[in-house]
Amino acid sequence: MEADVMEIVVFILVTFWHFCYFMNKPSLQKNAADKVRIKYKIQIGCLFLKSLFLFGKLVFKQLFLEMLF
Repeated sequence: MEADVMEIVVFILVTFWHFCYFMNKPSLQKNAADKVRIKYKIQIGCLFLKSLFLFGKLVFKQLFLEMLF
């Protein structure tokens, strides 16, 4: 169970780093770069939310199992 938690935490941190990187990346070609950046922001934001959901689900399962046993 601890390996699952660590894997999800690392995934959250890497996804957050990518999100911050693409938020602050300077663009050379304004229009094309902005379209690509918006696309990556949406994809990485969705991955970040998905990882938070998986982490919350894992924590909830762990707490629920502790309450039962």
